[in-house]
Amino acid sequence: MVLRGAPHVAIAHAPANGNMLKPTEDCAIAISYLELAAHAHGIGACWSGFLANGANDYQPLVEALGLPEDHKVYGALMLGYPKFRYRRIPLREPAKIEWR
Repeated sequence: MVLRGAPHVAIAHAPANGNMLKPTEDCAIAISYLELAAHAHGIGACWSGFLANGANDYQPLVEALGLPEDHKVYGALMLGYPKFRYRRIPLREPAKIEWR
């Protein structure tokens, strides 16, 4: 229910108390780049904060993921081919910009 039937999930994890100075930021950057790359290949992507939280707190999920014992999940991304594709963005008024 949380993943809405997404066929794939990517999880960014890192040592909770390791040599990475900012694992939250580093994993967010990695997931962001994956989201951009997925779109470039026609794959839909959506962040899953519920999965990321559950992956650290819900013991059956922690065991199912099989991550190293000292690692923590910092981000999750659902991936799959979108059901609908938008051929163009909605028409908009031209931007009114004044340079001074």
